[in-house]
Amino acid sequence: MEIHFMKWKFIENKGVISEDNPGLEIYFGMSRKDLRSKLNFDSNKNKGRFDNEDSYGNTSGRNGNWFRFAFSKNEDVLEGIEILAGIIDVSGVSVVADGGNLIETIKQLENKGFVFTKGEYSYTDFDHFVDIGDSEKNGGDENQVCWFLTAVNFDYLKTAN
Repeated sequence: MEIHFMKWKFIENKGVISEDNPGLEIYFGMSRKDLRSKLNFDSNKNKGRFDNEDSYGNTSGRNGNWFRFAFSKNEDVLEGIEILAGIIDVSGVSVVADGGNLIETIKQLENKGFVFTKGEYSYTDFDHFVDIGDSEKNGGDENQVCWFLTAVNFDYLKTAN
């Protein structure tokens, strides 16, 4: 079975836009209500891990369509975007969440000016708000990307790194 990864473009300090669905733009500050309406949220299929999180796609992964949104606890506005299965264009580098080559991806992004700090579970660029999950450190395969995360604030990652 061939996997079709959903394609996204990272817009620094703003969010992501879909390259597969023209007009699907996911930006920080969007309301949870508007995003749920735009994406046909189904609470039976798309439960997040936390009350302030929504998950979309097949949460078992490996189908090319799995992403989560984190919302502020007070205002219900989008603050974080995590893509767990998909391809994200980051400054011309294809980051393949759910199986991409981790070392090569980090190297390519560093060649574009990104500076990563190696953490317990991921590699984080605190200036560009990009966090790339290390599958092996999260119980999976060696040298694979297991997520792409961007957010309005990475202070919580500074204490984890």
